[in-house]
Amino acid sequence: MDCSRLRECLSLYPTKDLDDTTARDVQIHLSRCRSCQNQAEALRWQASLLRTYGRSLPAREAAPDVWGRLAERLAAPLGAPSARRVP
Repeated sequence: MDCSRLRECLSLYPTKDLDDTTARDVQIHLSRCRSCQNQAEALRWQASLLRTYGRSLPAREAAPDVWGRLAERLAAPLGAPSARRVP
């Protein structure tokens, strides 16, 4: 397994959503590649933050016109200027 293939699988690795063969390949690659080890650690850290703080964030309602604006932007030709920037 190379680094680019590992990055495709990395988000599924900690949740054990990979098949056994792919999970073993990821584990082998991580044991040999420091760069991918760092990425895996960063992903675990981010997941930990989401588990810890994600539940404590207040729910927010979307703006009433959000779906209409989204539909307009999706229907617009690629690269067309937007009348209003969505933050």
